[in-house]
Amino acid sequence: MVTGTTIESKIHITEQRTYWQQRLSGGLPVLEIPIDYPRLSVSSGKEATEVIKLDREFWQDLKTFSARFKVSPFNVLLTAFKIMWLRYTGIEDIIIGSVATSLKETRGLKTSQQWEHKGGVRINPIALRTDLSSDESSDISGKEVLKRVSQTVEEAALYRDYPFEEVLKGMNSNEELAEELAKASIFQVMLVWCDQPFPLSQTGISEAQLKEISAYTSQCDIVVVAKEKEGKLTLSWEYNTELFKSDSIRRILGHFLSVLQAMIANPEQSIATMPLLTEAERQQLLVEWNDTSAEYPQDKCIHQLFEEQAERTPDAVAVVFEEEQLTYRELNQRANQLAHYLQELGVGPEVLVGICVERTHLMLVGLLGILKAGGAYVPLDPAYPQERLAYMLEDAQAPVLLTHSSLVTNQESLVADKEQLTIVCLDTDWELISQQSQGNTDSGVKPENLAYTIYTSGSTGKPKGVQIPHQGVVNFLSSMAQRPGLRSQDTLVAVTTISFDIAGLELYLPLSVGAKIVLVSREVASSGQLLGKLIKDSDATVMQATPATWYLLLASGWEGIPGLKILCGGEALPRKLADQLLDRKASLWNMYGPTEATIWSTVHEVGKQRQSQQAKDAPESIGQPIANTQIYILDAHLMPAPVGVAGELHIGGAGLARGYRNRPDLTKEKFITNPFDQSISERLYKTGDL
Repeated sequence: MVTGTTIESKIHITEQRTYWQQRLSGGLPVLEIPIDYPRLSVSSGKEATEVIKLDREFWQDLKTFSARFKVSPFNVLLTAFKIMWLRYTGIEDIIIGSVATSLKETRGLKTSQQWEHKGGVRINPIALRTDLSSDESSDISGKEVLKRVSQTVEEAALYRDYPFEEVLKGMNSNEELAEELAKASIFQVMLVWCDQPFPLSQTGISEAQLKEISAYTSQCDIVVVAKEKEGKLTLSWEYNTELFKSDSIRRILGHFLSVLQAMIANPEQSIATMPLLTEAERQQLLVEWNDTSAEYPQDKCIHQLFEEQAERTPDAVAVVFEEEQLTYRELNQRANQLAHYLQELGVGPEVLVGICVERTHLMLVGLLGILKAGGAYVPLDPAYPQERLAYMLEDAQAPVLLTHSSLVTNQESLVADKEQLTIVCLDTDWELISQQSQGNTDSGVKPENLAYTIYTSGSTGKPKGVQIPHQGVVNFLSSMAQRPGLRSQDTLVAVTTISFDIAGLELYLPLSVGAKIVLVSREVASSGQLLGKLIKDSDATVMQATPATWYLLLASGWEGIPGLKILCGGEALPRKLADQLLDRKASLWNMYGPTEATIWSTVHEVGKQRQSQQAKDAPESIGQPIANTQIYILDAHLMPAPVGVAGELHIGGAGLARGYRNRPDLTKEKFITNPFDQSISERLYKTGDL
């Protein structure tokens, strides 16, 4: 094992050359460190340094730990360094740079003067490559990583006499490796032990000597210099200010110390579960940023919010479609008539009802009628392929289908061989439906009952039914009414198919606050010119759409409406599109959320153009969680990822779906137990988004 003293190298130069050729073959891993600014094609070499001194007790613990495992403190620091970068990047094959000293004369091999130093010693950069992978059956421990890293250091010390410039020459003679080196240096970070002997240097390396190889240290993103002084260990983190903010370096430094402390405290612990976050960060990420608790009507269902509004403003216009409009009273009465009719057909809580209709006012009557009857609707867009619709209807096992007579004729295969299916045509059957009571129903439906089951594209090609209860939608509507905000004076243009869950905002949010819906036909929604004219003619104040629809409008020459509140979601919002929309004197909100967490889970008000090119090219932020919603960025082991480090987005809170219809396996896989605070959310949804 390696100790604190150097290892003498007596290996012939030919063997050393072979070692480094093999060690650095097979492709070079690039450590993709999270950076704050885009890399410049030519760096000015601006640097800054963050310094931290470990107290005597910590330093003594580190030395005791080193002695226990018969390794040098350098090896322990290097191990923690590699573990941290593995956790940051997910890269298991990690190369960290360091510096060795060796004889100036290397058995006749001529080297350039830049590697020579007074006293007959050459300062030689060295690449410390370690494989940190583990087999699938078990996680690798800190103790095992220390063993592997120590072996790496021991080998490097034996072969340290071979000049680094010769290593590079050999690599550049290989076409494939030369291409890799043209993109990135062999290592992006370095760890160096100064002033005292360590495995790579019998004499120790002074900071003055480090300057001898500035051609290489300057190419690194981060160089950490460790030095013992006055009974304390000082760590100087030299970094490229063109890449990093000082706050980011301090954060990374804190994560390094967290890993180091965890490894010293329990070397048997899996490196996957060693904490990266400091206690302050953990409190911020898990608690403070998720402090979204807010009151909402937990005892109400979607249709009850509408019924209460209809009581308050019965004569206000609720919905406009082309030349026809309905007041809140009229819409409520028609929906009640349909609800009573559906109840006579057996519709009630947990009963699914398919709805396959065109975008007219009858669509809204149909949706509200199903909810008022106590049932849950299954939206079926008539523009979808019949095979897809038939699968959804079969999987839902809905006993009732609301549709139009023309659609029954055009889509006979959809309802063929379905003897148990009752078909209700909202046009031709309305005379019979209109004989029902106009009064509100009493269905016995509860907030925990289903409001809808909406089918989304599945990875296997088969749609999967996401089951959403009333309470999640009611929380969502309550939050949206506050932020981005909607008032009774607003007019919202509704363009989205009901088979896309975001239509829920366009239909139910206005009806819960007394605003007006302008319902857009499929033809108008797919034409930039027609849609732009309708937005203007209707005096719209709010519209929600995907980036594709906003691009459609802009391509048609749409000049916008001052003060229009734009809600954009469903896809990443490019900065260029955001600027184009903001240029039209609109307010812009970016929305994010999967169907499984009820429509939108986060919101972000988009500001004016950012300055850096990287910021201009990057998608807009998804913002902060809505009320009673928690957002966690976790790694594969459900450990919180630090700010700036990639991880999978997990969502908790009031909006979580019940699960997938007829898919208990997928439900179990995607909806997991909350590993943090189950008092605010028992489950988390794994979005798959990074």
